[in-house]
Amino acid sequence: MKSSFSTELFLLLMCGVFGAETEEGKSVTVKEGDSVTLNPERNQIQGIIKIVWRFGDKGTIIADSSENEPWLSNTDERFRDRLQLNQTSGSLTITDMRTEHSGLYVLQIDRNTGISLMKFNVTVLEPGGSSGAIAGTCVTVLLVAAAAVVYYYRHRICDQNRLMAEEKKESVEEGRSVNLETDTELQRADEIKWWFEDLILTEFRKETSKKDDTDYIECDVADGRFRNKLVLDEKTGTLIINNIRTFHSGLYKLQISRKNRRTEYKRFIVTVTVSETTDE
Repeated sequence: MKSSFSTELFLLLMCGVFGAETEEGKSVTVKEGDSVTLNPERNQIQGIIKIVWRFGDKGTIIADSSENEPWLSNTDERFRDRLQLNQTSGSLTITDMRTEHSGLYVLQIDRNTGISLMKFNVTVLEPGGSSGAIAGTCVTVLLVAAAAVVYYYRHRICDQNRLMAEEKKESVEEGRSVNLETDTELQRADEIKWWFEDLILTEFRKETSKKDDTDYIECDVADGRFRNKLVLDEKTGTLIINNIRTFHSGLYKLQISRKNRRTEYKRFIVTVTVSETTDE
């Protein structure tokens, strides 16, 4: 009956019916497994007659210093062997905190001058839910992303270096022929494309071997500069430019697409020189 009356009185005090002095609530955050100490303000501990700590919206008493020895709740399993009350300062220590200990803690201080209340809103973070853990996860994600970027650019640079290594330079006199060698042999289903700058010169797909002895294909190009000048070796994909002129100087690009294999690229810088004639 006494406990019921005490709880009802507390609720009336919280509502301000009896004019109790109430301090603004403090927010406290703690990680699961750690301990926390709830300390009252120094100006609140002078002339104390009685200290009562309550938990939850119902104001369940968990600690009381009204007797010669402090009373600590052992009936509530949540707080059994976890509470320590300092009768001098009024502070309450809760050890080995769990998420079930999250909630509202209210300190009731009885003095000769009246009753005052202090509120503490306690939040217990689950493992992995702490700000430190979240920050650690963010750092890990950033490190993985940075590693991926480094990996990508390293391989991109390697690819660029490989392309530069496969770039060949050919110099030929005007009126002669030049062979842009692929240094490979085409397999069935391989596809090749040749460009001059951005102009597509020819496309070819390797099929079954031809029955005749002809290994060369004349390329039909609409651009007048290359009309009747290009021949393709269908075994290797080599491009032959006959009767070459100075306007054929420039960049020639080759793409070889192979089934289930990596696409290959080659570049040829062709320079056509004018032969010097001597007067006799």
